[in-house]
Amino acid sequence: MTRVSATPAATVRLEGVGKAFTGSDGRPLSAVSEVDLLVAAGEIVALVGPSGCGKSTLLRLMAGLEFPSEGSVWVGAHRVTGPDPECGMVFQEHRLLPWLNVEGNIAFGLRSFGAQDRERIVAEQIAQTGLAGFERAYPHQLSGGMAQRAALARALAPKPPVLLLDEPFGALDAFTKVRMQEELLRARQLSQPTTLLVTHDIEEAVFLADRVLVLAERPGRIQRAFVVDLARPRDRTSTAFSRFRRTVLREFGIVNETPAEAAELIPIHRGIALANRSKEVS
Repeated sequence: MTRVSATPAATVRLEGVGKAFTGSDGRPLSAVSEVDLLVAAGEIVALVGPSGCGKSTLLRLMAGLEFPSEGSVWVGAHRVTGPDPECGMVFQEHRLLPWLNVEGNIAFGLRSFGAQDRERIVAEQIAQTGLAGFERAYPHQLSGGMAQRAALARALAPKPPVLLLDEPFGALDAFTKVRMQEELLRARQLSQPTTLLVTHDIEEAVFLADRVLVLAERPGRIQRAFVVDLARPRDRTSTAFSRFRRTVLREFGIVNETPAEAAELIPIHRGIALANRSKEVS
């Protein structure tokens, strides 16, 4: 049996990216505008912001499921011009193939692998995502949370260089959500894919990400970048974690704090997140 190794993680680069759609009145509606971003190989970046600010649009542009109206998107050394096989993606809905069971869905992206490798990888993913005992269940027989686990396992199975996550844990209960966040980090240790996560959960962003990018309201632009300099594994109950979470929440004006508490928060600096990491907020 030939042992399958992971493809090295790839950088993701956006240069002057904008995307406009046609509105109901026939006029162009700008979803994102003038986005410049460099994501280092193996880095985890979380995108947060108000609904409708273009977070999911950016992920779809990276995956090649949408095309930019202006600018360019690059994965590694190649420009994205269509659906990119180097990107694994998990959507807000599980999007499992209804005619395949859990094993079949996870194995779907492994058709170029040998039979023994397929079996091994599927077994690893089933164990990793807590789906043991449901290998032969079909999507309609799974709860929403379990179906989303299967979708995550399917995306991770080929060990893609880039992993794109569009609120993958939003449908899970609180306990399963926490567990899946930890399982995601463990699963990444094998291949370390470059990971971009869209989430509305600030705690999730701070727990998972190396950087948290805050997008402005439409048209979406990166208005703040926070380097999460908390040691791993991260303790959600620690004072440092709580302070960092409150710092990000402050961007949305939803933190009630005394002047003393405000003085303790990580300073927020004005600035745009550009490709040059020296210009990011730390």
